[in-house]
Amino acid sequence: MALVLITISNMASQKDIAQRLGVTQAAVSMALRNHPRVSLEMRERVREVADQLGYRPHPYVKALMTAVREGRSPQDFGCIAILVDEASVEAWLGWHPETYSSNFQGYCKEAQLHGFRAECFCLRALGDSPESIDRRLQARGVRGIILAAPRLPNKWKDMNVDWSNYAIAAVSHTWEQPNVDRVTTHHLHNMKIAFSKLVERGCRRIGFCQPTPSQIRQVPSLWIAGYLMSQWEHSDLCKLEPFVGTIHDSREESFHQWFKRWKPDGLITAVGDEASRLGSIGVSTEGHRRKGVQLVCLNRPKDSRFSGIDENNELVGRKACAAVVNRIMHNQYGIPEHADEVVVPGTWVDS
Repeated sequence: MALVLITISNMASQKDIAQRLGVTQAAVSMALRNHPRVSLEMRERVREVADQLGYRPHPYVKALMTAVREGRSPQDFGCIAILVDEASVEAWLGWHPETYSSNFQGYCKEAQLHGFRAECFCLRALGDSPESIDRRLQARGVRGIILAAPRLPNKWKDMNVDWSNYAIAAVSHTWEQPNVDRVTTHHLHNMKIAFSKLVERGCRRIGFCQPTPSQIRQVPSLWIAGYLMSQWEHSDLCKLEPFVGTIHDSREESFHQWFKRWKPDGLITAVGDEASRLGSIGVSTEGHRRKGVQLVCLNRPKDSRFSGIDENNELVGRKACAAVVNRIMHNQYGIPEHADEVVVPGTWVDS
């Protein structure tokens, strides 16, 4: 049997009730569960003393013991499922380690801190589906779900999952449904920081390479909002039109034409891929504004030679897991009437 460690505040316990009545703790436990082996008179006495002492059952312990009595594994009850919109965990983690691997480390660390463990379930795995995963989770008694940030355009518009069985939190804005607690990077804030840093470095023509909106959904909208706000706040600077597209889905010639037209001396990018395109036309990105372009990243890879934003993706993962644990602890399952959203600001890193 897995050991689950739980910290409980100094409130009245079943042992206190048992001592007051001069009975065993087992008798109190059965009385509180309306067990037929305990007389009606004793059940009423137990409830009366419980009210007097201010006894409240700890929701996690109550749910855990229910799982044990039903023959379900405590280990499975202590599992938080990470729903991954990919064919395999390796494909998900390997796509962008700065984001997904860091998120996953955050899930695991926070789960372990509270006596849980995190386990991935891949929605696009061969022979799998949201419905089959839902059946497996219910059969195992898993009560917590994190909807991990997907790298692919989300195809699950309306998953046929009985959400009422789970405490849920989503990472990023890509998961439009269900409408649950959400943790995301503060993209608008990060853009404003990047813009202001380029202003501090003396840049007067600050451009932005915006990823194609269809690729990462709502993130470009938040980035462009921060970009336009920054242009408005720095009204003395030239207002450049952003370039839309990445090196993966736009023509190099289109980028070159945009660059020659707008002549930016500072360039805000997602991860810095545009450096190769600038290099191909002899534009330096080594940081000296008189010799080239100062390039910064909104989601800076740890080994990048450019300055930029560390999105604190491990912290994003930890906060998403903490949101699920908090709902489990309070027996709050299903889609909330009013979902919470937590935004995690990034940290500026100089190269």
